[in-house]
Amino acid sequence: MSKAQTGAYADPVVVDELLALPSGWRERLVKVADANLMTPKGQQGIAWCLHPNDIIVSKYIAGRDKDYEYCEILIGLNLPEVNQSTIEAGLDEIARMSPDKREAAQIAKASTARAFERRSR
Repeated sequence: MSKAQTGAYADPVVVDELLALPSGWRERLVKVADANLMTPKGQQGIAWCLHPNDIIVSKYIAGRDKDYEYCEILIGLNLPEVNQSTIEAGLDEIARMSPDKREAAQIAKASTARAFERRSR
């Protein structure tokens, strides 16, 4: 089904193509299954979605302007599961695992802090 039919759209992702995710992300996957999620053959579909903290870490590390905007909006939604220290720990982990991502992680941590500061106002 298309976005026009269900009101939602999801991009399928091949795990090996992801830029960066903190350890334990598989254990934090969120199962989504509802009546609007159908396969092309009309069967009930199931989607496994990244936890919001893991999405934020991965998008921040990607470092594109649109990713920063997405992260700041997601943080601004005030979702209870979106946690600053968890995001920062994930960014630190990626920086340790991939030294070439250190600068991106530091910039992302500063952006995270600003987004949470705006959220608390």
